[in-house]
Amino acid sequence: MVPLCGSSFDCKLGLWRGSACGSLLPLACNDDACGLQSELVLPTTINQEYFVQLGFFTASYPTGSHVWGAGTLVIDELSPITNDTCATPVVFPFGVSSLPFDTGSATPSGFTGGGGCFVNSWPDVFFEWTASTGGNYEFRTCGASGDTVVAVHRGLGCNALCEAWNDDSCAVQSVAQVLGINAGETFLVQVAGYQGAGPSGLLEVAPFNPPSCMLSDDSFEDNDVCNQAQPLVDGTYLDLVCRQDDNDFFAVVVPPGRELLVVILFDDSRADLDLYLWPASGTPAPCGTVTAGPGPNNGSLAAALSATNNEVLHYLNTSTTPETILVEVDFFSSGTQPCNEYDLTLTGTSPAQVGTPFCDALPNSSGAPGVLYITQSPVIQDPTLTFHVLPLPLSSFGFLVMSRGTIPGVIISGGRFCLDPATLLRIQRALVNSGAFGAVSFPFPWQNAPVTILSGETWHFQYWHRDVFGGVVGANFSRGLSLLFL
Repeated sequence: MVPLCGSSFDCKLGLWRGSACGSLLPLACNDDACGLQSELVLPTTINQEYFVQLGFFTASYPTGSHVWGAGTLVIDELSPITNDTCATPVVFPFGVSSLPFDTGSATPSGFTGGGGCFVNSWPDVFFEWTASTGGNYEFRTCGASGDTVVAVHRGLGCNALCEAWNDDSCAVQSVAQVLGINAGETFLVQVAGYQGAGPSGLLEVAPFNPPSCMLSDDSFEDNDVCNQAQPLVDGTYLDLVCRQDDNDFFAVVVPPGRELLVVILFDDSRADLDLYLWPASGTPAPCGTVTAGPGPNNGSLAAALSATNNEVLHYLNTSTTPETILVEVDFFSSGTQPCNEYDLTLTGTSPAQVGTPFCDALPNSSGAPGVLYITQSPVIQDPTLTFHVLPLPLSSFGFLVMSRGTIPGVIISGGRFCLDPATLLRIQRALVNSGAFGAVSFPFPWQNAPVTILSGETWHFQYWHRDVFGGVVGANFSRGLSLLFL
Protein backbone atom coordinates (compact mmCIF):
# COMPACT_ATOMS: atom_id res chain seq x y z
CA MET A 1 0.00 0.00 0.00
CA VAL A 2 1.33 3.44 -1.00
CA PRO A 3 -0.74 6.20 0.73
CA LEU A 4 -0.43 10.00 0.79
CA CYS A 5 -3.44 10.40 3.12
CA GLY A 6 -2.99 13.32 5.49
CA SER A 7 -0.96 15.50 3.13
CA SER A 8 -1.59 19.23 3.33
CA PHE A 9 -2.53 19.66 -0.34
CA ASP A 10 -4.38 18.01 -3.21
CA CYS A 11 -2.00 15.40 -4.61
CA LYS A 12 -1.92 12.54 -7.07
CA LEU A 13 0.12 9.36 -7.17
CA GLY A 14 1.54 7.04 -9.85
CA LEU A 15 3.49 3.79 -9.70
CA TRP A 16 5.82 2.56 -12.43
CA ARG A 17 7.83 -0.65 -12.91
CA GLY A 18 11.37 -0.67 -14.28
CA SER A 19 14.88 0.55 -13.60
CA ALA A 20 15.32 3.64 -15.81
CA CYS A 21 13.10 6.60 -16.73
CA GLY A 22 13.09 5.83 -20.43
CA SER A 23 11.82 2.28 -20.03
CA LEU A 24 9.29 2.48 -17.19
CA LEU A 25 5.95 0.68 -17.49
CA PRO A 26 2.86 2.28 -15.87
CA LEU A 27 1.17 0.09 -13.25
CA ALA A 28 -1.44 2.26 -11.53
CA CYS A 29 -2.40 5.83 -10.68
CA ASN A 30 -4.82 7.45 -8.23
CA ASP A 31 -6.31 10.80 -7.33
CA ASP A 32 -8.56 11.54 -4.33
CA ALA A 33 -8.76 8.11 -2.68
CA CYS A 34 -8.81 9.71 0.79
CA GLY A 35 -10.28 13.18 0.58
CA LEU A 36 -8.07 15.17 -1.80
CA GLN A 37 -5.12 12.87 -1.20
CA SER A 38 -4.20 9.64 -2.96
CA GLU A 39 -3.55 6.00 -2.21
CA LEU A 40 -2.56 2.94 -4.25
CA VAL A 41 -2.85 -0.73 -3.34
CA LEU A 42 -1.43 -3.40 -5.63
CA PRO A 43 0.67 -6.58 -5.53
CA THR A 44 4.43 -6.40 -6.01
CA THR A 45 7.16 -8.84 -6.99
CA ILE A 46 10.22 -9.54 -4.88
CA ASN A 47 13.46 -7.92 -6.18
CA GLN A 48 11.49 -5.86 -8.70
CA GLU A 49 12.38 -2.14 -8.78
CA TYR A 50 9.52 0.39 -8.73
CA PHE A 51 9.31 4.16 -9.23
CA VAL A 52 6.76 6.19 -7.22
CA GLN A 53 5.64 9.46 -8.83
CA LEU A 54 4.08 12.26 -6.74
CA GLY A 55 2.35 15.37 -8.02
CA PHE A 56 0.05 18.18 -6.93
CA PHE A 57 -3.33 18.70 -8.56
CA THR A 58 -5.09 21.92 -9.55
CA ALA A 59 -7.84 22.20 -12.13
CA SER A 60 -6.57 25.58 -13.30
CA TYR A 61 -2.98 24.47 -13.97
CA PRO A 62 -0.96 25.88 -15.72
CA THR A 63 -2.76 29.25 -15.93
CA GLY A 64 -4.22 29.52 -12.42
CA SER A 65 -2.89 29.57 -8.89
CA HIS A 66 -0.87 26.55 -7.77
CA VAL A 67 -1.24 24.84 -4.41
CA TRP A 68 1.44 22.56 -3.05
CA GLY A 69 2.83 21.69 0.34
CA ALA A 70 4.35 19.07 2.59
CA GLY A 71 3.25 15.51 3.16
CA THR A 72 4.43 12.04 4.07
CA LEU A 73 4.80 9.15 1.65
CA VAL A 74 4.16 5.86 3.45
CA ILE A 75 4.80 2.44 1.91
CA ASP A 76 3.25 -0.42 3.90
CA GLU A 77 3.28 -4.16 3.39
CA LEU A 78 -0.24 -5.47 3.95
CA SER A 79 -1.21 -8.87 5.24
CA PRO A 80 -2.95 -11.20 2.77
CA ILE A 81 -6.71 -11.56 3.07
CA THR A 82 -8.90 -14.63 2.68
CA ASN A 83 -11.88 -13.20 0.75
CA ASP A 84 -9.94 -11.78 -2.20
CA THR A 85 -11.81 -13.82 -4.86
CA CYS A 86 -15.41 -14.65 -5.71
CA ALA A 87 -14.62 -18.30 -4.86
CA THR A 88 -13.64 -17.53 -1.24
CA PRO A 89 -16.17 -15.07 0.20
CA VAL A 90 -16.56 -14.40 3.91
CA VAL A 91 -19.97 -15.75 4.92
CA PHE A 92 -22.34 -13.61 7.00
CA PRO A 93 -23.36 -15.68 10.04
CA PHE A 94 -27.11 -16.12 10.41
CA GLY A 95 -28.67 -13.06 12.01
CA VAL A 96 -25.54 -10.88 11.57
CA SER A 97 -26.19 -7.68 9.60
CA SER A 98 -22.70 -6.16 9.35
CA LEU A 99 -19.10 -7.30 8.90
CA PRO A 100 -15.83 -5.37 8.63
CA PHE A 101 -14.06 -5.15 5.28
CA ASP A 102 -10.58 -4.04 4.27
CA THR A 103 -9.44 -3.74 0.66
CA GLY A 104 -5.97 -2.57 1.68
CA SER A 105 -4.23 -5.78 0.65
CA ALA A 106 -6.83 -6.93 -1.89
CA THR A 107 -6.03 -7.54 -5.55
CA PRO A 108 -8.31 -6.84 -8.54
CA SER A 109 -10.46 -9.87 -9.35
CA GLY A 110 -12.01 -8.55 -12.56
CA PHE A 111 -15.31 -10.15 -11.52
CA THR A 112 -18.39 -8.38 -12.99
CA GLY A 113 -21.19 -10.86 -12.32
CA GLY A 114 -21.61 -11.77 -15.98
CA GLY A 115 -20.77 -8.29 -17.21
CA GLY A 116 -23.57 -6.24 -15.71
CA CYS A 117 -21.76 -4.66 -12.75
CA PHE A 118 -19.27 -1.85 -13.32
CA VAL A 119 -16.59 -2.66 -10.74
CA ASN A 120 -13.63 -2.34 -13.14
CA SER A 121 -10.23 -3.84 -12.32
CA TRP A 122 -9.99 -2.44 -8.80
CA PRO A 123 -8.93 -4.18 -5.56
CA ASP A 124 -11.97 -5.98 -4.16
CA VAL A 125 -13.19 -8.36 -1.47
CA PHE A 126 -16.22 -10.67 -1.36
CA PHE A 127 -18.93 -11.68 1.10
CA GLU A 128 -21.79 -14.18 0.99
CA TRP A 129 -25.13 -13.16 2.49
CA THR A 130 -28.37 -15.16 2.75
CA ALA A 131 -31.72 -13.49 3.46
CA SER A 132 -33.37 -14.74 6.64
CA THR A 133 -36.63 -13.01 5.68
CA GLY A 134 -37.93 -11.69 2.38
CA GLY A 135 -38.08 -8.01 1.49
CA ASN A 136 -36.10 -5.11 0.05
CA TYR A 137 -32.48 -4.81 1.20
CA GLU A 138 -29.62 -2.36 0.79
CA PHE A 139 -25.91 -3.16 1.01
CA ARG A 140 -23.90 -0.13 2.16
CA THR A 141 -20.40 1.02 3.06
CA CYS A 142 -21.29 4.49 4.38
CA GLY A 143 -18.62 5.79 6.75
CA ALA A 144 -15.75 3.80 5.19
CA SER A 145 -12.26 5.30 5.19
CA GLY A 146 -12.19 5.91 1.43
CA ASP A 147 -13.96 5.70 -1.93
CA THR A 148 -15.82 2.43 -2.50
CA VAL A 149 -17.94 0.65 -5.10
CA VAL A 150 -20.46 -2.04 -4.08
CA ALA A 151 -21.90 -4.73 -6.33
CA VAL A 152 -24.52 -7.34 -5.38
CA HIS A 153 -24.74 -10.58 -7.39
CA ARG A 154 -27.55 -13.11 -7.15
CA GLY A 155 -26.31 -16.67 -6.60
CA LEU A 156 -23.32 -18.53 -5.24
CA GLY A 157 -19.62 -17.82 -5.75
CA CYS A 158 -18.25 -17.05 -9.17
CA ASN A 159 -21.49 -18.22 -10.86
CA ALA A 160 -23.47 -15.36 -9.31
CA LEU A 161 -25.00 -12.82 -11.70
CA CYS A 162 -25.00 -9.07 -11.23
CA GLU A 163 -28.19 -7.77 -9.63
CA ALA A 164 -27.27 -4.19 -8.63
CA TRP A 165 -24.25 -1.96 -8.10
CA ASN A 166 -23.58 1.56 -6.84
CA ASP A 167 -20.89 4.19 -6.54
CA ASP A 168 -21.07 7.35 -4.38
CA SER A 169 -24.56 7.26 -2.83
CA CYS A 170 -23.32 8.45 0.58
CA ALA A 171 -20.42 10.84 -0.07
CA VAL A 172 -17.84 8.65 -1.88
CA GLN A 173 -19.21 5.47 -0.31
CA SER A 174 -21.88 3.25 -1.77
CA VAL A 175 -25.39 1.87 -1.27
CA ALA A 176 -26.60 -0.90 -3.60
CA GLN A 177 -30.30 -1.75 -3.32
CA VAL A 178 -32.10 -4.95 -4.30
CA LEU A 179 -35.89 -5.19 -4.28
CA GLY A 180 -38.05 -8.26 -3.84
CA ILE A 181 -35.55 -10.65 -2.23
CA ASN A 182 -37.02 -13.97 -1.13
CA ALA A 183 -36.23 -15.62 2.20
CA GLY A 184 -33.38 -18.09 1.74
CA GLU A 185 -31.91 -16.40 -1.36
CA THR A 186 -28.13 -16.08 -1.35
CA PHE A 187 -26.11 -13.18 -2.76
CA LEU A 188 -22.44 -12.53 -3.42
CA VAL A 189 -21.50 -9.01 -2.25
CA GLN A 190 -18.42 -7.34 -3.77
CA VAL A 191 -16.70 -4.29 -2.23
CA ALA A 192 -14.01 -2.55 -4.27
CA GLY A 193 -11.69 0.38 -3.71
CA TYR A 194 -12.35 2.98 -6.40
CA GLN A 195 -9.40 3.56 -8.77
CA GLY A 196 -7.05 1.44 -6.68
CA ALA A 197 -7.89 2.97 -3.29
CA GLY A 198 -7.66 0.66 -0.25
CA PRO A 199 -10.55 1.70 2.00
CA SER A 200 -11.71 -0.20 5.05
CA GLY A 201 -14.95 0.00 6.95
CA LEU A 202 -18.19 -1.81 7.72
CA LEU A 203 -20.36 -3.59 5.16
CA GLU A 204 -23.94 -3.33 6.41
CA VAL A 205 -27.04 -5.14 5.11
CA ALA A 206 -30.39 -3.68 6.14
CA PRO A 207 -34.01 -3.71 4.98
CA PHE A 208 -35.34 -0.51 3.45
CA ASN A 209 -38.59 0.90 2.11
CA PRO A 210 -38.19 2.02 -1.50
CA PRO A 211 -39.68 5.38 -2.50
CA SER A 212 -42.92 5.37 -4.41
CA CYS A 213 -42.74 5.71 -8.18
CA MET A 214 -43.88 9.21 -9.11
CA LEU A 215 -44.49 8.33 -12.77
CA SER A 216 -47.65 7.04 -14.44
CA ASP A 217 -47.72 4.17 -16.94
CA ASP A 218 -47.22 5.05 -20.60
CA SER A 219 -49.71 4.24 -23.37
CA PHE A 220 -47.94 1.01 -24.43
CA GLU A 221 -48.80 -0.91 -21.25
CA ASP A 222 -49.17 -3.80 -20.70
CA ASN A 223 -45.95 -4.78 -22.51
CA ASP A 224 -44.16 -6.41 -19.59
CA VAL A 225 -43.12 -9.75 -21.16
CA CYS A 226 -42.04 -10.99 -24.57
CA ASN A 227 -45.46 -12.13 -25.75
CA GLN A 228 -46.90 -8.69 -24.92
CA ALA A 229 -44.35 -6.78 -27.05
CA GLN A 230 -45.91 -3.71 -28.68
CA PRO A 231 -45.14 -3.25 -32.43
CA LEU A 232 -43.19 -0.11 -33.34
CA VAL A 233 -41.75 1.48 -36.49
CA ASP A 234 -39.04 4.09 -37.06
CA GLY A 235 -39.42 7.18 -34.92
CA THR A 236 -38.82 8.70 -31.50
CA TYR A 237 -41.16 7.82 -28.64
CA LEU A 238 -41.01 10.23 -25.72
CA ASP A 239 -41.65 9.91 -21.98
CA LEU A 240 -41.96 6.12 -21.75
CA VAL A 241 -41.84 4.53 -18.28
CA CYS A 242 -39.98 1.44 -17.07
CA ARG A 243 -40.48 0.08 -13.53
CA GLN A 244 -38.55 -2.18 -11.18
CA ASP A 245 -41.12 -4.96 -11.61
CA ASP A 246 -42.23 -4.00 -15.12
CA ASN A 247 -39.72 -4.14 -17.99
CA ASP A 248 -40.87 -2.94 -21.41
CA PHE A 249 -40.94 -5.00 -24.64
CA PHE A 250 -41.38 -3.79 -28.23
CA ALA A 251 -41.46 -5.70 -31.53
CA VAL A 252 -39.84 -4.36 -34.71
CA VAL A 253 -39.52 -5.87 -38.20
CA VAL A 254 -36.12 -5.38 -39.83
CA PRO A 255 -36.03 -5.74 -43.65
CA PRO A 256 -33.33 -7.90 -45.29
CA GLY A 257 -29.92 -6.24 -45.31
CA ARG A 258 -31.03 -3.39 -43.03
CA GLU A 259 -29.43 -2.29 -39.77
CA LEU A 260 -31.66 -1.72 -36.76
CA LEU A 261 -30.50 1.08 -34.43
CA VAL A 262 -32.09 1.38 -30.98
CA VAL A 263 -31.36 4.29 -28.62
CA ILE A 264 -32.74 5.14 -25.16
CA LEU A 265 -32.03 8.35 -23.24
CA PHE A 266 -32.80 8.69 -19.52
CA ASP A 267 -31.62 10.15 -16.21
CA ASP A 268 -29.32 7.57 -14.63
CA SER A 269 -29.52 9.20 -11.19
CA ARG A 270 -33.19 8.19 -10.93
CA ALA A 271 -32.49 4.58 -11.96
CA ASP A 272 -30.23 2.71 -14.37
CA LEU A 273 -31.81 1.14 -17.47
CA ASP A 274 -30.27 -1.43 -19.83
CA LEU A 275 -31.16 -2.48 -23.37
CA TYR A 276 -31.46 -5.96 -24.92
CA LEU A 277 -32.43 -7.42 -28.30
CA TRP A 278 -34.08 -10.84 -28.48
CA PRO A 279 -35.10 -13.07 -31.40
CA ALA A 280 -38.87 -13.32 -31.72
CA SER A 281 -38.75 -16.95 -32.81
CA GLY A 282 -36.50 -19.75 -33.95
CA THR A 283 -34.52 -20.32 -30.75
CA PRO A 284 -35.16 -22.39 -27.61
CA ALA A 285 -33.38 -19.82 -25.43
CA PRO A 286 -35.40 -17.95 -22.78
CA CYS A 287 -36.65 -14.50 -23.73
CA GLY A 288 -36.23 -11.51 -21.41
CA THR A 289 -34.01 -10.86 -18.41
CA VAL A 290 -36.62 -12.08 -15.92
CA THR A 291 -36.17 -15.66 -17.19
CA ALA A 292 -32.70 -15.49 -18.79
CA GLY A 293 -31.06 -13.23 -16.22
CA PRO A 294 -29.17 -9.98 -16.85
CA GLY A 295 -25.76 -9.62 -18.44
CA PRO A 296 -24.16 -10.10 -21.87
CA ASN A 297 -24.19 -13.91 -21.93
CA ASN A 298 -27.88 -14.60 -21.39
CA GLY A 299 -28.82 -15.66 -24.94
CA SER A 300 -29.82 -12.19 -26.18
CA LEU A 301 -28.79 -11.03 -29.65
CA ALA A 302 -27.14 -7.92 -28.19
CA ALA A 303 -27.00 -6.03 -24.90
CA ALA A 304 -26.09 -2.48 -23.85
CA LEU A 305 -25.16 -2.39 -20.15
CA SER A 306 -23.37 0.89 -19.52
CA ALA A 307 -23.65 3.00 -16.38
CA THR A 308 -24.47 6.17 -18.31
CA ASN A 309 -27.59 8.17 -19.16
CA ASN A 310 -28.03 6.40 -22.49
CA GLU A 311 -27.85 2.99 -24.14
CA VAL A 312 -27.44 2.23 -27.86
CA LEU A 313 -27.60 -1.04 -29.83
CA HIS A 314 -27.44 -1.88 -33.52
CA TYR A 315 -28.27 -5.15 -35.25
CA LEU A 316 -27.86 -6.14 -38.93
CA ASN A 317 -30.33 -8.49 -40.59
CA THR A 318 -28.04 -10.57 -42.80
CA SER A 319 -30.82 -12.89 -43.98
CA THR A 320 -32.88 -12.64 -47.18
CA THR A 321 -36.19 -12.32 -45.34
CA PRO A 322 -37.65 -9.77 -42.88
CA GLU A 323 -36.72 -10.51 -39.26
CA THR A 324 -38.80 -9.70 -36.18
CA ILE A 325 -36.70 -8.49 -33.26
CA LEU A 326 -37.88 -7.88 -29.69
CA VAL A 327 -36.48 -4.84 -27.89
CA GLU A 328 -36.37 -5.04 -24.08
CA VAL A 329 -35.85 -2.00 -21.86
CA ASP A 330 -34.68 -3.51 -18.58
CA PHE A 331 -34.82 -1.82 -15.17
CA PHE A 332 -31.39 -2.67 -13.80
CA SER A 333 -30.96 -0.86 -10.48
CA SER A 334 -32.70 1.81 -8.49
CA GLY A 335 -31.33 5.25 -7.72
CA THR A 336 -33.87 7.64 -6.24
CA GLN A 337 -36.99 5.87 -7.56
CA PRO A 338 -38.05 2.30 -8.46
CA CYS A 339 -38.94 3.53 -11.96
CA ASN A 340 -37.55 5.75 -14.69
CA GLU A 341 -38.67 7.75 -17.71
CA TYR A 342 -36.92 7.38 -21.06
CA ASP A 343 -37.05 8.41 -24.72
CA LEU A 344 -36.80 5.62 -27.30
CA THR A 345 -35.53 6.14 -30.87
CA LEU A 346 -35.70 3.47 -33.60
CA THR A 347 -34.29 3.47 -37.13
CA GLY A 348 -34.05 0.54 -39.52
CA THR A 349 -37.61 -0.73 -39.88
CA SER A 350 -38.58 1.21 -43.03
CA PRO A 351 -37.79 -0.14 -46.52
CA ALA A 352 -35.43 2.76 -47.28
CA GLN A 353 -32.12 2.94 -45.42
CA VAL A 354 -31.48 6.32 -43.72
CA GLY A 355 -27.76 6.59 -44.36
CA THR A 356 -25.19 3.81 -44.71
CA PRO A 357 -22.91 3.05 -41.75
CA PHE A 358 -19.20 2.47 -42.35
CA CYS A 359 -15.95 2.40 -40.35
CA ASP A 360 -16.72 0.66 -37.04
CA ALA A 361 -15.62 2.91 -34.18
CA LEU A 362 -13.32 1.93 -31.34
CA PRO A 363 -14.78 2.12 -27.81
CA ASN A 364 -14.40 5.50 -26.14
CA SER A 365 -14.00 6.02 -22.39
CA SER A 366 -17.76 5.54 -21.87
CA GLY A 367 -17.05 1.86 -22.55
CA ALA A 368 -18.78 1.69 -25.95
CA PRO A 369 -18.10 3.03 -29.46
CA GLY A 370 -19.82 6.26 -30.52
CA VAL A 371 -22.61 5.92 -33.11
CA LEU A 372 -23.49 8.74 -35.54
CA TYR A 373 -27.01 8.60 -36.97
CA ILE A 374 -29.95 10.55 -38.37
CA THR A 375 -33.64 9.65 -38.27
CA GLN A 376 -34.90 11.35 -41.46
CA SER A 377 -34.05 11.48 -45.15
CA PRO A 378 -31.16 13.87 -45.91
CA VAL A 379 -32.85 16.55 -48.02
CA ILE A 380 -30.67 19.53 -48.98
CA GLN A 381 -31.36 22.77 -47.10
CA ASP A 382 -33.80 21.00 -44.75
CA PRO A 383 -33.51 23.01 -41.51
CA THR A 384 -34.84 20.07 -39.46
CA LEU A 385 -32.10 17.63 -40.53
CA THR A 386 -30.48 16.65 -37.22
CA PHE A 387 -27.37 14.62 -36.44
CA HIS A 388 -27.14 12.52 -33.26
CA VAL A 389 -24.08 10.91 -31.63
CA LEU A 390 -23.91 8.61 -28.59
CA PRO A 391 -22.62 7.21 -26.35
CA LEU A 392 -19.88 9.74 -25.67
CA PRO A 393 -17.75 10.56 -22.62
CA LEU A 394 -19.54 12.98 -20.31
CA SER A 395 -18.88 16.70 -20.96
CA SER A 396 -16.83 15.91 -24.05
CA PHE A 397 -16.36 18.51 -26.81
CA GLY A 398 -16.51 17.55 -30.48
CA PHE A 399 -17.50 18.50 -34.01
CA LEU A 400 -18.58 16.96 -37.32
CA VAL A 401 -16.14 16.27 -40.16
CA MET A 402 -17.00 15.25 -43.74
CA SER A 403 -15.35 14.13 -46.96
CA ARG A 404 -16.29 13.10 -50.49
CA GLY A 405 -14.41 9.83 -50.09
CA THR A 406 -13.38 7.21 -47.57
CA ILE A 407 -10.16 5.32 -46.79
CA PRO A 408 -9.39 2.11 -44.87
CA GLY A 409 -9.43 2.87 -41.18
CA VAL A 410 -6.32 4.38 -39.63
CA ILE A 411 -5.80 4.80 -35.89
CA ILE A 412 -5.45 8.42 -34.78
CA SER A 413 -5.07 9.01 -31.04
CA GLY A 414 -7.65 6.61 -29.54
CA GLY A 415 -10.02 6.32 -32.51
CA ARG A 416 -10.43 4.94 -36.04
CA PHE A 417 -10.53 7.53 -38.84
CA CYS A 418 -11.91 6.60 -42.28
CA LEU A 419 -12.44 9.87 -44.20
CA ASP A 420 -10.36 10.77 -47.25
CA PRO A 421 -7.99 13.58 -46.14
CA ALA A 422 -7.85 14.99 -49.70
CA THR A 423 -11.44 16.32 -49.45
CA LEU A 424 -11.73 16.54 -45.65
CA LEU A 425 -13.85 19.42 -44.29
CA ARG A 426 -14.93 20.46 -40.82
CA ILE A 427 -18.63 21.10 -41.19
CA GLN A 428 -19.36 22.56 -37.76
CA ARG A 429 -17.55 25.65 -36.54
CA ALA A 430 -18.78 25.67 -32.94
CA LEU A 431 -17.85 22.83 -30.62
CA VAL A 432 -20.68 20.71 -29.21
CA ASN A 433 -20.60 19.40 -25.62
CA SER A 434 -21.99 15.98 -24.68
CA GLY A 435 -22.99 17.21 -21.19
CA ALA A 436 -24.30 14.97 -18.42
CA PHE A 437 -26.03 12.54 -20.83
CA GLY A 438 -22.98 11.66 -22.92
CA ALA A 439 -24.84 12.45 -26.14
CA VAL A 440 -25.16 15.27 -28.67
CA SER A 441 -27.86 16.30 -31.14
CA PHE A 442 -27.46 19.27 -33.47
CA PRO A 443 -29.08 20.56 -36.69
CA PHE A 444 -27.05 20.38 -39.86
CA PRO A 445 -25.47 23.86 -40.17
CA TRP A 446 -26.39 24.68 -43.75
CA GLN A 447 -25.47 28.35 -43.40
CA ASN A 448 -21.99 27.58 -42.05
CA ALA A 449 -21.15 24.68 -44.34
CA PRO A 450 -17.76 25.10 -46.06
CA VAL A 451 -19.17 23.72 -49.31
CA THR A 452 -22.55 23.75 -51.06
CA ILE A 453 -24.08 20.29 -51.00
CA LEU A 454 -26.11 19.45 -54.10
CA SER A 455 -28.91 16.96 -54.61
CA GLY A 456 -27.55 13.61 -55.76
CA GLU A 457 -24.19 14.02 -53.99
CA THR A 458 -22.92 11.49 -51.45
CA TRP A 459 -20.92 12.75 -48.48
CA HIS A 460 -19.32 10.74 -45.71
CA PHE A 461 -19.33 11.90 -42.07
CA GLN A 462 -17.68 11.16 -38.72
CA TYR A 463 -17.84 12.91 -35.37
CA TRP A 464 -14.53 13.85 -33.72
CA HIS A 465 -14.51 14.28 -29.93
CA ARG A 466 -12.16 14.67 -27.00
CA ASP A 467 -11.49 11.59 -24.88
CA VAL A 468 -9.24 10.54 -22.00
CA PHE A 469 -7.29 7.28 -21.99
CA GLY A 470 -5.49 6.27 -18.80
CA GLY A 471 -5.44 9.86 -17.61
CA VAL A 472 -4.02 11.16 -20.92
CA VAL A 473 -6.16 13.57 -22.96
CA GLY A 474 -6.64 12.42 -26.56
CA ALA A 475 -9.38 12.09 -29.14
CA ASN A 476 -11.72 9.54 -30.68
CA PHE A 477 -14.11 9.22 -33.62
CA SER A 478 -17.66 7.95 -34.01
CA ARG A 479 -18.70 5.33 -36.48
CA GLY A 480 -19.02 6.77 -39.99
CA LEU A 481 -22.25 7.56 -41.83
CA SER A 482 -22.61 7.96 -45.62
CA LEU A 483 -25.51 10.09 -46.84
CA LEU A 484 -26.96 10.45 -50.34
CA PHE A 485 -28.59 13.90 -50.34
CA LEU A 486 -31.96 14.33 -52.02
